[in-house]
Amino acid sequence: MDPPFYPPTYRLINAKRRKARITRGRGTVASRGRLPAAAPLRSLDTLTHTLLGIHLSRLTPFRGVPERVAVWTCVAAANAPDLEMLGSLGGGTSWLFGQQGLNHSLLFAALAAPLIGLGAGLSSRRSLRGLLPALIGVAVAGLAGHLVLDGFTSVGVPLLAPFSPARFSLPWLFPVDGWLWVILGLPLLWGAWKRRRGPIPERALARLSAASLVALSLYVTSCSLARERARFAALAHLPEGVGVAQEVLAFPAPYGPLIWTTLVRTDEQLWVRGFASVLTGGVSPGGTFSTGREDPRVQIALETEVGRRYGWYAQALYRAGATELSDDGSYEVALGDLRFSDPFSDTLPKVLWMRIGPHFEVEDHEVRSAILPR
Repeated sequence: MDPPFYPPTYRLINAKRRKARITRGRGTVASRGRLPAAAPLRSLDTLTHTLLGIHLSRLTPFRGVPERVAVWTCVAAANAPDLEMLGSLGGGTSWLFGQQGLNHSLLFAALAAPLIGLGAGLSSRRSLRGLLPALIGVAVAGLAGHLVLDGFTSVGVPLLAPFSPARFSLPWLFPVDGWLWVILGLPLLWGAWKRRRGPIPERALARLSAASLVALSLYVTSCSLARERARFAALAHLPEGVGVAQEVLAFPAPYGPLIWTTLVRTDEQLWVRGFASVLTGGVSPGGTFSTGREDPRVQIALETEVGRRYGWYAQALYRAGATELSDDGSYEVALGDLRFSDPFSDTLPKVLWMRIGPHFEVEDHEVRSAILPR
């Protein structure tokens, strides 16, 4: 099945809700400024990382560090990797070429932990001789917690950057999950309420945070089991006539682990999309899409530097479309990643559009959003 192509001659529709959507346009190519930019890669939200940092700072190994200093050090470290997002708020393809991702690597953690620890020690106005090693340990805990949590999202973390673009991912958590706020936030609110009635021993705070981290581990484990249930449901509800299943993927839909976007790749180079309910075990159909890997136009695009990066990054490569060859041999092709689709929107972000020249070179490229065919 060859889905209709939405070429880069888009015109922007400003809806009443002011949500940018793309529709098919005719005539001249719209200027870049009018095209809706794709958002940068999104991992877990700042609130979740902050709450985790507070709990990590209260653990027993860091009991010798003044509480206020430990909390601020760990919170700063737990959010430090996301500082790179400030440089990619305008979208674009920076995340394809490594500018977005280095902060989520082991190399960055090794370099940032001593700097964060030193900065916290100097700001505390205390002797660094016995405090600095402990503060570095607090910073390491915050950085490690960030990388581990982001590794449980569909985006993953490039731990080996800049030496390898590979992203390590276990897609069990949605980037914005309210259950994480409840699990990590309620114990902190309870502790703050108890403190208003009197002092709380550090040992009690450490036990409370340890219990919260255990609850977090159990929740992540339950999400992994929910994903496997969604994958089995997708196989059980695979329609006839689409071929034999070769790969089964599942990604959490907004905003928690109850609904999953399932993608089954068949031997006919088709993606069969569905939306699985963990509670009922049912799967709602979400369409069939061509991978495009058998299309020579897509194959040529994937051999270019930009296309090769995108093909490495995409987990569910989808041919959004390709134009016919022009008189000089150039053409346009659009590639998407279906893992970013969900049941609540027909907009697919992070679609790579490329104009391939007559000598198979990339004359232009952009990352934008597109409308999935129904």
